[in-house]
Amino acid sequence: MKKTLLRSSLREIRQAPGRFLSILGIIFLGVAFFVGISATGPNMKQAAEDYFSRQQLADLTIASTLGLSDTDRQIIEEMHGVKAVETEQIADINAENHRAVIRVFSLSTERPVNQYEVTSGRLPQKSGEIALDQAAQNSGSFELDESFELPESGENQLKTHTFTIVGFVNSPEYIENFHRGNSTVGNGTVDYFAVIPEEDFKESAYARILVRFDDLSQMESYSEAYQTKRDQISDEVEKKLAPRAQGRRQELIDEAQPAIDEAKEQIRDGEKALQEAQRELDDAQEKLAQAHRELTEQEAAFQTKIQAAQEQLTSEAQKIAEGKQALAETQRLLDQSEQALLQQEAQVKSAPRPISAYFGTKNRTTKWRPTSGGATCSGIPRHGSNQKCGSTFCRGANGPAAYRLCTSNGRSGTVEPADRCHWSDS
Repeated sequence: MKKTLLRSSLREIRQAPGRFLSILGIIFLGVAFFVGISATGPNMKQAAEDYFSRQQLADLTIASTLGLSDTDRQIIEEMHGVKAVETEQIADINAENHRAVIRVFSLSTERPVNQYEVTSGRLPQKSGEIALDQAAQNSGSFELDESFELPESGENQLKTHTFTIVGFVNSPEYIENFHRGNSTVGNGTVDYFAVIPEEDFKESAYARILVRFDDLSQMESYSEAYQTKRDQISDEVEKKLAPRAQGRRQELIDEAQPAIDEAKEQIRDGEKALQEAQRELDDAQEKLAQAHRELTEQEAAFQTKIQAAQEQLTSEAQKIAEGKQALAETQRLLDQSEQALLQQEAQVKSAPRPISAYFGTKNRTTKWRPTSGGATCSGIPRHGSNQKCGSTFCRGANGPAAYRLCTSNGRSGTVEPADRCHWSDS
């Protein structure tokens, strides 16, 4: 039976060699692919294991929303089976000048956990130096020895914001080049990381603690035994650190208490100053109200006085107007009298008067010499009296024209003007 099957198979191969070779090639390819796939997984796991071991990847990362202190680190270091402990500070910065969200890690002098792989340059050694993610260099935007600016974040966690690029690195935390984790700033995705000396961080609290354990370092990272042991150790760590939650809270309160007390004191001082200012304001408002009342009263009194003065001024103005009117009337009458006087003087000058118009009796004249000649009189006779001066008689006369009578016989004669006799009324 076997010989018959063999002869039949050989006959089929001789009759269709091409089909036989094709089937044989397909079988070879399938076997080769299966063998390659079967070997790739273990090889990749081993490559990753070697990389993690070489870079001392942390077995456990401890983080807290209240931050971690040296006390927490000491508790971890005292646990059984701990191989290495590293504390780390982290700041996520939305660097708009670089159009990226950058996660900045602190770098201690000795870093036994999560050691960086330097691809070019070196790690930072002093303040003001920075090493960037290899992904940043791959983008072509940065070069060694260039200046690198980090803007001040909302929390302002860094002491300095100007750095010099001294190297480019890879981190064992990131085994692929496309994702660097999530963030609460920017667009929520970290674009690349950076490493600076821990002295360039302001805060003394740690963002996380990285731990390696002896038991876990002997196991394969992707094995179920590793996962089980790590979960067990994680539970132990949580139990160890559980009492620290209240203690850490108290530490933060104690750290902040001086500032809180100072702020409370400033608030009390501010409240006192505010109360004093309020009292001064109330006093000022009362004084202002009093001044306003006084001003109102004074304005009313002033208006009353102004009104009375205005009325008095109006009355006086009316009296002045009436006085002016009376004065004008008197002036008019005076002008009329003066005009009449001038007319009478003109009449007197134009026509001599008889002696009888001025003398009632013959003995009412006195000798007087006119200024045209003769002796000179001394003294001026009064109105109605006679005076003899030389051989001339003169009598004092009265009237608007003030004429004087000068004769040579004392009984009759002509009337002479006063200026001829040097006479004036008395």
